[in-house]
Amino acid sequence: MLERYSDLIVYVTIKEIKPSVWDTDDSKIPQEVQNQLDAGGLLWSSDYEIYTDMIVTVDDYAKGNSSEEITIRLFGGQVDNIVQYSETLQNPWDFDTDDQYLLYLTNYRFYSSNPYQLTQGESVRVVVN
Repeated sequence: MLERYSDLIVYVTIKEIKPSVWDTDDSKIPQEVQNQLDAGGLLWSSDYEIYTDMIVTVDDYAKGNSSEEITIRLFGGQVDNIVQYSETLQNPWDFDTDDQYLLYLTNYRFYSSNPYQLTQGESVRVVVN
């Protein structure tokens, strides 16, 4: 089933996991979230998310083709003392640099830089080595 929904299935080596950022224009904490923190609490808002970009080198293709190096956008991460994670998707700390993985990816169509994202499903990441 994952194959059908994936634009790209690749064996990759993790080159770099970039620092996590907020999905705001300036990548900084949204004022609404800061106000909630200053008031002593934080309510969950789906309007703002933390994401982490991961740069990978493509070692081999099982489906599709792309450039030799691609960006994968992972939802979640840590910015300062705020951690956002997903109980159903892979999180940035689930990956280690220099390890090889088999990944099921879809085009991330919401940004002009067009990185990939993991196909939603339970087994989208397989450690190869």
